[in-house]
Amino acid sequence: MIERVLIVEDDPITRDLLGDACREAGFAVESVAEGESALSAARRERPSVVVLDLHLPGLSGIEVLRRLASEPSLTTVPVVIVSARLEPRLVQACTALGAYQALGKPVAPDVLTRTLRGAMGRVER
Repeated sequence: MIERVLIVEDDPITRDLLGDACREAGFAVESVAEGESALSAARRERPSVVVLDLHLPGLSGIEVLRRLASEPSLTTVPVVIVSARLEPRLVQACTALGAYQALGKPVAPDVLTRTLRGAMGRVER
């Protein structure tokens, strides 16, 4: 079974880089640029893992995480935060909401894929 990654990133260059790294590691990738689209895609696609930027236009990444954590059908989907600004209070808030890990940008492709595999391995399927 091919694992599916949902990338939520508003910067098109970063979104492409993250997607390329995931595809090269053998994941199927869906990418969206904002929070509401992320929630719709997560409900529709049931990804194996979500890669989530915190600073998004409209609905913030922390609110996306909060909503994912509150929906019974999505609570087991692990979320990896990838953000340029990882203030300690935001990391704590994300961890409290169940985020698997927070990575700072730029993130090396091997670190990203290793983290995604770890996140998927911790969820019972």
